[in-house]
Amino acid sequence: MSNYSLGRWRKADAALGQPVISNQVQFSLAHPGPLQDMVPFAEPENRMVIAYSPLAQGPLGGKYSVGNRPGGVRMLNPLFGRENLQRAAPLLDTLRQVAAAFDAKPAHVALAWLLSLPRVVVIPGASSVQQLTTSS
Repeated sequence: MSNYSLGRWRKADAALGQPVISNQVQFSLAHPGPLQDMVPFAEPENRMVIAYSPLAQGPLGGKYSVGNRPGGVRMLNPLFGRENLQRAAPLLDTLRQVAAAFDAKPAHVALAWLLSLPRVVVIPGASSVQQLTTSS
């Protein structure tokens, strides 16, 4: 299932009469809500949390900042607005620092954090072949 709260997940189990194995939810360092309830639920219940938008649609990749906003359609996305990028700056700076310490990219750190959690898998998206072959 997708985008179910923990309460709805449990209701789906009851309605189905058996466990619903996974729930695909927005989950990232920028949207950590599932860490509070779904991750603790999933582990002992042998369920999976599937994190979509693990890079928050791009900002956690470390490429963008207040001084380097995307163009095109993404420019209209509120996530890339000056205020949101300014608010995310401390998180993005920390990601860049951790990445530099490990000779990695901010995206690697953001994804590794999610993958380190029990019963969590990620489904990052790519908009080009180049993104798949070179991490940004």
